[in-house]
Amino acid sequence: MLFNIWVTTACNLKCKYCYEGAHKNGIQMSKETAIQVLDYICSKIEGVSGYIVVNYHGGEPLLNYEIIYLITEALKSRFPNKKILFGITTNAILMDEEKIEYLSKNFLYNLSISIDGGRIVHDYNRVTIQNKGTYNAVVKNIQPLLLKRKDLRARMTYTPDTVESLCESVKNIVELGFHDIVPVPDYSDKNWTEKHAEVLENEIDKLYQLYGKRTDINISLLNPDFHVAKGKCNAGIGEINIDCQGKLYPCTCMVARENYQIGHVLTPQEQKAMLILEKSEKADSDCEGCGLEHWCVGARCKLVNKILTGSFGTPPSFLCAETNALYKAYCKFGGR
Repeated sequence: MLFNIWVTTACNLKCKYCYEGAHKNGIQMSKETAIQVLDYICSKIEGVSGYIVVNYHGGEPLLNYEIIYLITEALKSRFPNKKILFGITTNAILMDEEKIEYLSKNFLYNLSISIDGGRIVHDYNRVTIQNKGTYNAVVKNIQPLLLKRKDLRARMTYTPDTVESLCESVKNIVELGFHDIVPVPDYSDKNWTEKHAEVLENEIDKLYQLYGKRTDINISLLNPDFHVAKGKCNAGIGEINIDCQGKLYPCTCMVARENYQIGHVLTPQEQKAMLILEKSEKADSDCEGCGLEHWCVGARCKLVNKILTGSFGTPPSFLCAETNALYKAYCKFGGR
């Protein structure tokens, strides 16, 4: 079971592709709400077998580090014999010795740093509120993290403006010491074209040439999951998203969209989650007959489709292009 917890919507950066937009409202989860969230999570996992994932979101989650610490320690204390895995994605600007030590020790599900490549590519989009590049500050803070956690993950966003540098960007990140790199396109960008899909395919080819035979480097683009069909979406059931005020949503992309709220931690509405899923599953899909629909995120994540395209059954165009590029590479190189 997965819980995504938004501890803040504030951020110390102004990244050009941010899904929160240019004007963040800066809500912080209070201690009172955090205690309510704790009680809710405890009630949900009391009888659950297997592992539980608690993933912290923002904004920049480390802006509300005290609440992260509170929830993490409380769950460890209440369930000492249950496997609870903690995760976080941070821009690393606020890292200090205390946070590095704590996160390295406790965040075993996912400890991710947002970094887009070398200095030029990273600073193109990932800037401060004063429009200053952040690459130097990020690199300075991740070095002590990499010494403690060899599995530190690089969460890398590429856009129509930076896709042609994808291979070089991954190479730069590997040279920093990362062994786990997840490049993800900004699907919401309206400027993707068929030409960009061709560029992506070429960049993936170059990545295979460099890293296709490396077993010590994990690059998600080189390990597309085409041998296992994707299951049904479990948003709102197996995955629950909790915002700064304790409101519940079925999917990360729907947080703050009141039409898709499924209650509050004090008054959950699980039936509404079931109805949202049922509606999305019944929607006609543009993916039928594609040939890759059993492996494609666009065919499974219809709630994401609804937010990005306005239709449950219509995935973002570049998601389709990306999937086809990955499949061509998979067939060419035989997977890894």
